[in-house]
Amino acid sequence: MIAALSIASSAAAQEADAPQASQAAGGSATEQSPARGAGALHVSLSYYGDAFDTLSGGIAIGPAYQGRLGLIADADLDALLGWKGATAHLSVHQIHGPGITQDHVGALMGVSGIEAEPATRLFNLWIEQKIGNRLAVRVGQFTAGQEFFISSNAAMFVNATFGWPAIVAQDLPSGGPAYPLATPGVRLSFKPDSRTTILAAIFNGDPAGPGGGDPQRRDGHGFNSFRISGPPFLIGEVQRAFGRSPTSDPDTMIRLGAWAYLGKVDDQRLDNRGDLLADPGSTGIPARLRGDAGVYGIVDQVLLRGEDQELGAFVRAAATKSDRNLVDLYADAGLTWKGAIHGRADDIAGVAIGYSRISAADRARDMDTRRLTDPSLPVRDHEIVFELSYQARVDTHWSVQPDLQYFVDPGGSTAIPDAVVAGIRNIVRF
Repeated sequence: MIAALSIASSAAAQEADAPQASQAAGGSATEQSPARGAGALHVSLSYYGDAFDTLSGGIAIGPAYQGRLGLIADADLDALLGWKGATAHLSVHQIHGPGITQDHVGALMGVSGIEAEPATRLFNLWIEQKIGNRLAVRVGQFTAGQEFFISSNAAMFVNATFGWPAIVAQDLPSGGPAYPLATPGVRLSFKPDSRTTILAAIFNGDPAGPGGGDPQRRDGHGFNSFRISGPPFLIGEVQRAFGRSPTSDPDTMIRLGAWAYLGKVDDQRLDNRGDLLADPGSTGIPARLRGDAGVYGIVDQVLLRGEDQELGAFVRAAATKSDRNLVDLYADAGLTWKGAIHGRADDIAGVAIGYSRISAADRARDMDTRRLTDPSLPVRDHEIVFELSYQARVDTHWSVQPDLQYFVDPGGSTAIPDAVVAGIRNIVRF
């Protein structure tokens, strides 16, 4: 049975990296400031509560509940200090309860976008300066996952991969600059015209810092991320809107991007002597390779508009190098239907699929292991997740979202049975 419905705090508000304010955060589930009210300072609270149950397959059957309380503050520094064109943003998360992916499902693409180690942690702390009408510069601690690599139509989905996708979450050190590990960075945003935006940013490339074990435990409260001595992570994206005006809600949005990590990374098949890592005589220490890079593209498309309805679609694909990454090819796609039920214009229904391919180097390493030590070892190939979700607006402050996910080959192999996960998300925002 599905775990008991999550109970949302009455003192809460939306906190999501979702690009559309009309959609509460799903896969990205990190943070977006609510619409600012009058005044120089706006403070809000949010609460996300995810109650999920692994109904079959995976690692273990059973329920889990995780919640996240967020405090968000936005300041107009012109009104407060006379600093023209400047704004500031702060957010703090209190995360509690165990996630379900690691202990119950064993998937690469996490069941919930709010899953993280229980902690109270500083998340965002940045200042943004506008320079004229076209250029803005952001400096401070934040994430790439708030503006880069994001599909606006995918924002309503719960699975983490529909926000910051598995190809970067699994491949980059500490999962890259994404929830829950914000890190120091500088971001430029330039609008050469009303329909085009060019984004470029540089971040500390390893948000949690060097060391072993879970990176979230190395940076348990969001302060270790302030270090800037690590190799940089660079990312750039060009966005172009097509179709109707206003351009804030276009018929088509195309995003093309690329990223690069300038530090050293592990070879997925060879050790530091050039021998196979699967060989019993190997040192067990992977060879170190210099740098990593990838490219991606996203299309968001409105298929149908009506007075109280909108049917949208998204397609996203990404690729990276095989010899130094666990996932070398990623794709997802989905449909969203706002106002699917007559009289429920603010509700959103959605169905989506995500695909993560295990890299050729890791597949070859599995075959090496089968040949040299363990003939029974499955060879990893890919993981697929299907999600069906419905986000219902109960009132101005409260949304409820039943959700069903099906995982094919969790972890990328047949070693873990296909998993069915069902649950409900509650979102309260004030």
